[in-house]
Amino acid sequence: SNIDRSKSLLEEMARARLKVRQTAVFGSDGPQDIGGYIELICGDRPHAEIIKINDDEVMSLVPLNELDSSRWQPLMSRDSAPLLDCPRRLPAEFNLLAGFEKCMKDMQRAKNMSGGGWSYGVVSVQHPCHLRWEWIHHGTPQKNAPIPRCEGMFDRKNAVGYIGFIPNTPPGGRLRRIASLAVASQVTGAMSQHTAFPVGVTVLSPGHLAFILVSAHVNSGTNGFSRFGFATNGSVTMLHRTLELPAGCVDKVRWGHIARLRAALRAELVMTEPKPENGAPWRTLAPALLGNSDVADLARALFDAVPTEDGGEEAHTDPTFDGDPLEALRWTVDLQGASDPGPEAFRPLADWEELKKRREELVKKGGRELPAALRANARDARRPGDTDRPRSTRNLLDTYGGSGGRRDAARGEVRRREGRPREDDRGRRRRDEPDEDRPQPVLMSLYELCRTVALRCCAAANDGERDRLMIALNSAVARGKWSAEEARKVRRRRAQAEDMLRSRPRDAPRESGRTVLLGCVDELERRLAALSGRQDPS
Repeated sequence: SNIDRSKSLLEEMARARLKVRQTAVFGSDGPQDIGGYIELICGDRPHAEIIKINDDEVMSLVPLNELDSSRWQPLMSRDSAPLLDCPRRLPAEFNLLAGFEKCMKDMQRAKNMSGGGWSYGVVSVQHPCHLRWEWIHHGTPQKNAPIPRCEGMFDRKNAVGYIGFIPNTPPGGRLRRIASLAVASQVTGAMSQHTAFPVGVTVLSPGHLAFILVSAHVNSGTNGFSRFGFATNGSVTMLHRTLELPAGCVDKVRWGHIARLRAALRAELVMTEPKPENGAPWRTLAPALLGNSDVADLARALFDAVPTEDGGEEAHTDPTFDGDPLEALRWTVDLQGASDPGPEAFRPLADWEELKKRREELVKKGGRELPAALRANARDARRPGDTDRPRSTRNLLDTYGGSGGRRDAARGEVRRREGRPREDDRGRRRRDEPDEDRPQPVLMSLYELCRTVALRCCAAANDGERDRLMIALNSAVARGKWSAEEARKVRRRRAQAEDMLRSRPRDAPRESGRTVLLGCVDELERRLAALSGRQDPS
C-alpha cells in the first residue's frame, strides 16, 4: 500500500482533531446516509459530525462512538488478562464493518443481489493504519525464476479480522511501516500464485519470533534467499523481507536461550525410547515424551526473557534493506551452525561469537556474491518507469510479477538459433514507424495526462508501477496550477484511479496500454518537476 496516502489521511485526521483509532474512512462508493449504515451494522449512530475531505466529497472521515472497555466480559480463569480494547489497536466496530463488506461481496459473486431488498450493497471501509498481509514462503518457483510475492487474504474463517496498529508518530513526524507477524495452521492456494488464503491465523508479538527460530529451518531456498538471517545492521531477514525488531527480542542473551531450547528438542528427537519390559498391552497410555526433559523449563525461560505483552512496541520494516531485497541478500549473515549428522530438524545454529565473526568477514569483503540466477536478473536493462529505483530492485520487480521481458528475450534467442529473424517485417515497421493513432504524451495538456493515467491505471504491471502513478496523480493534485473546475476534475480522476486499483482482483489479467501509461507518467512527472522548479512546463 502507498504509505504517502496513509500519511495524508493521518494528517487530515490531525487537522480535524479526530482520534485516529476511532475514525473510519469511506470512499466514493459509500452510502449517502453513512450514519444510518453504521447504525445498522454497529448498532449506534455516530454522534460526531462526519467530515468530507478533498473538497469534492471523495473521502469521508467518520468518527465512531468511543465505548467503555467494560463492555467486554473478563475471563474467569485469568483476571489479569488484557481486554479486547487496546489503545494501539482498532476497535471491534471495524471488524463488524469489514465482515459485512465481505458478506455482501460473497452475495455479489453469487449474483444473489439482483432481486433487490438490500438496504446497502458493498461498502468498503478503510483506515490508514490497516495492515495488509504477505505470505512469506519459498513456494514452488516457475522454471528459471524465483517465486512471486504472495498476498495473504483473510476470509471470515479467521479470528483475525480487520487489524491495524496506531503509530506513536507525532503529527508531522516520519511515518514508518509497521511489520506484524502471524502464523497459520493451513494455507489454501488460489488460481493466481500472487494470492493465498491462510486458515487458523494467530497474530504474534515480535518477541515470539524467538520461538519461531527455535524450530525453523534456516537453509537457503531455490531462489537464493535464506529463510532467516541477520543483516549486518542488526535487522532480521526473512526471505526477501527485512525487519527491525524491538529491543530484547533477539540479542546475545536471547540467542543463548534459543540455542539451548533448540538443542534440548533435538536431543529428545534423536533419543531412543526404551522398550517396556515383557512387552506392553495394546491398550495402554503412551509414555510422556517430554515429561522427563528440560524442554518445558527452557521454553518458560525463553518466554520470560522476550517481550510478549499485549500492546507493546511493534516491529518495523528496515528502511535500508527492505526496499532492495538483493542488496539485503548481499549483507545477510547465515545462521547455520556446523554440520552435524542426524535428522534435519533442529539442526544446531551458529553461536553468537561465530555470528559476529561472520559479520566482520562479510563487511570486510564488501558483501557476499549473489547467486548466478539473481545476478542474471541484475543486468543493466532498464524499463520505462524504473528510473527512480535501485537497479537490483527494478530487476527483482521484473521477477516478482514483472512484464515477462526475460521470456521475450528467450524467444528471440530461439529464433536466432533457428535462423529465423528476431521479429517479422510487420513488427519492425510497427516499432520504427510512428503510430498516428497512439496518443502522444508530449502533445497532451496537463489535465489530459492526468486523465489518461487515471483511465489506463489497470495497465500497470506491478505494485511499483501502481504506486508510481498514484504518486504522480497526488502530486498533480497538490502542485498543479488548476482552476477551481479543473482541480475538481483532477481530484475526481485521482479518486477514480484509486477505486479501480483497490477493487481490482489481484489475479486479474493486466489490461493493454502499458506503453502509453508509462509514457504519460514520465511526461506528467517531467511537467510537475518543471512546475516545482519554476520552469516552463511546455
